[in-house]
Amino acid sequence: MKPSALPIPVRFARYSGNSAMPSPSRQAGLGLVEIMVALAIGAFMLGGVLSLVIWVSQARTELNKTSEQIENGRYAIQLLSDELRLAGFYGASQVAASSYSAPSPCTTAMASLGFAFTDVGGAFNAQLPAALQGYVALSTTGDDVSCLSNARSDSEALLVRRAETSSVATATAGVPYIQLSQCQTDAKPMTANMDSGFTGFELLGKDCATSQKAELWPYVLRTYYLSDCDICSPSDGIPTLKVAELKEVGGALSIVTQSLAEGIEDIHFEYGMDLDTDGAPDCYVPDPRVDTAPAAANCPTSGWSSADAPSWSNVVSVRVNLLARSTEPSAGWKDEREYDLGRKDADGNSDLEGPFNDSYRRQVYSAVVTLPNVSGVREQ
Repeated sequence: MKPSALPIPVRFARYSGNSAMPSPSRQAGLGLVEIMVALAIGAFMLGGVLSLVIWVSQARTELNKTSEQIENGRYAIQLLSDELRLAGFYGASQVAASSYSAPSPCTTAMASLGFAFTDVGGAFNAQLPAALQGYVALSTTGDDVSCLSNARSDSEALLVRRAETSSVATATAGVPYIQLSQCQTDAKPMTANMDSGFTGFELLGKDCATSQKAELWPYVLRTYYLSDCDICSPSDGIPTLKVAELKEVGGALSIVTQSLAEGIEDIHFEYGMDLDTDGAPDCYVPDPRVDTAPAAANCPTSGWSSADAPSWSNVVSVRVNLLARSTEPSAGWKDEREYDLGRKDADGNSDLEGPFNDSYRRQVYSAVVTLPNVSGVREQ
């Protein structure tokens, strides 16, 4: 009997790192079509981002233009309002005027500023310059306006006279001052001069001692007008509100011009006339110098004067209307609107400004300002 067969052993093959094994297929890269699609999508997204950036930049630029126009308009109307409220202020106490004067805005001599003080039979008479004075058009005024540098000939102008709101202890040579007496024994309550020190100022203080003179108030004369340029040599073409101010330069009086607000394109003043001397305006007129009541103004028929100075002395309030425009044009904008500055034609209808049909943005600003230093005295 044959012995049984032994089982055949099973051998397992081991993997050697050097042996090759099958592996999954590898990605070889992007095709041309895929690259072009990716570039197109990227370009589209980049174009959208650039468009957004450009739109935001343009919006900010237009916002800056509008903000500047609003700021200039509001600043100009506030500046004129503040100045008008101080018109006719000649010091801490009020001296009643016996008469008024209306000197030229270009006056630089103390004797021509409109002050005069006389004693007639023991009665003190004071001639004072009117608190304000206006010009409907600089080309039609009979006064010398050559000191209003680069003024528009058809521009309205407003001249304001007053004293500074703070007094000084000593005088500076070449500066005009108003002195108000604080002593009852002084022969007159008020004087005006421009001598240095106290040579020309003899009014006394509260103790009536000759060693202590009454305080001095610097005199202010400012004329507000429009110009077609801010920088005029060469002209930048920006309409600008300017002021010509009486100032001391090198020990003498001179008219100094300064730009105040850019973009002020037009301005119109209407003057509230107090013809019954109760301190309240009876009507508003564009030119108080008329001898009779304007037909369209609904004014009282009495109280008018043929002289300019008394007419201006009856103004107790001013209605200010100004047109402010942006200093730079806006692309895609066309100004087809009309603006009402309060002007009237011969028939009493509104005389509107525009349309300008250009690319500048515009807005009208208005204010009615009472002259408390004029109206307050009349209310007493």
